[in-house]
Amino acid sequence: GRPGFVIWEAVSEIMDRDKISFEDAWRQAKEKIVYTNHTLLGAGNPTYSANTVRWWASPFAQNLGVDVDLLIKDGLIDNNNFDITQFALNISKKHQAVSRIHSEYAKRQYPNYDWVAITNGIHLNRWQDSDFRNPDLTDREIWNIHMTKKKELMETVIKRTGFGYDPERLVIAWARRLAEYKQPKAIFQDIQRLKKILDNSERPVQLLFAGNSHSGDSNARSLIEEVIDIFSTELSGHAIFVPNYNISLANHLVSGCDLWLNTPKGNLEACGTSGMKAISNGVLNCTVLDGWTYEVDWGGIGWVLDPGNVSGSFYDLLEKEIAPMYYERDETGIPKNWIERMRKSIELSEKFSADRMLSEYSRLLYTPVR
Repeated sequence: GRPGFVIWEAVSEIMDRDKISFEDAWRQAKEKIVYTNHTLLGAGNPTYSANTVRWWASPFAQNLGVDVDLLIKDGLIDNNNFDITQFALNISKKHQAVSRIHSEYAKRQYPNYDWVAITNGIHLNRWQDSDFRNPDLTDREIWNIHMTKKKELMETVIKRTGFGYDPERLVIAWARRLAEYKQPKAIFQDIQRLKKILDNSERPVQLLFAGNSHSGDSNARSLIEEVIDIFSTELSGHAIFVPNYNISLANHLVSGCDLWLNTPKGNLEACGTSGMKAISNGVLNCTVLDGWTYEVDWGGIGWVLDPGNVSGSFYDLLEKEIAPMYYERDETGIPKNWIERMRKSIELSEKFSADRMLSEYSRLLYTPVR
């Protein structure tokens, strides 16, 4: 794996440059290596056949003049198995998690390492509509910009699916990589209750789903089929699956819906960033606490779902709080309370910017070795 190539190449370079032993060069290389873990799920932390790794490492060992097992020893679980995460941890000086809660989980799983938590961030100039960077916008201006983005999203959906909807509706989006632990079907436990809420003539709701499956995940492909079947039958007229999820579609979704829905199984999302993109455009979050969302007090900003009863808590919030707030309008026809949450969401996004993240990387991880 890549961690091996990094240190083997570094050791070779140091040995040639400084004319020192393999052991001394290895210690020097380790002082300059930082390891970032992006997930603790098994699929992202694979174990390989030790003999396969030996085969790949052999040219490096020959070049360095050492036994191949000396190169891979830090990842060997036993003589037959090589753990790439264990190897990365052992050959690095610093170890980083991508959110505070991820750091806590990492410490439990790998307790013998000193973990640094730096929460991921998004490049605001890429994901945030430039109009929302003006701190002096009036409520009317914010709402007009938002409605423009909603219409742009609707037009994109029509182009991709042939189906449209009224952009005046409350629009809820669930969009990300389709994986079982992200629970795309979590809100469909009681289809009849959900249908009744979506089909409320006074407060209609539009659901948009999008996402791609990993090429090696056959379960994810079946998830797409199940969601499309539900949308084309029981929820027809109020739910659309938008195909071919890509950056362009994501850009429209994170700015053109009203509510961003996040339903992962608790304690499995290392960070997540889609909701950060949404709040930067004044899109409110409705989420199970996991990853970065643990770091926010959502009172007066968004809504938190019960991880033990995602569907029930979503129905209750949607019916009793979210939809009523969206459709509550003042004498000028705008939802003042909703817009107040939009303002707070946009302000919150500054704390989850790539600028902040890179500043912490520089200060906490990549300080010069003396």
